[in-house]
Amino acid sequence: MRELSVAGSILQLVEGSARKEAFQRVRSLRLSVPALAGVEVAALRFALEALARGSLLEGARVDIDEPPGQARCTDCGLLSRSPGQRGVRSCLLPPADQPPHG
Repeated sequence: MRELSVAGSILQLVEGSARKEAFQRVRSLRLSVPALAGVEVAALRFALEALARGSLLEGARVDIDEPPGQARCTDCGLLSRSPGQRGVRSCLLPPADQPPHG
């Protein structure tokens, strides 16, 4: 589960910032996990909650944004919004500047 490793890295970054900025508690943490990041958001949230116990992140509200990814078709060069599908030619998806088809 790579989300545990990602959560551990996030905790290390927060602890490093706490040392530099001299704070002892985090009330909220906002993260961005793009659709193509390869990270399962629910698993990341679970890992963060588990690692937060006894740390300055304990009790913090964690907000995780999940913006859509973008992909450029290697065949035609079209930049498209990607809902996270791998192996799909991006030129078959709607353009990045248009909302996805429902």
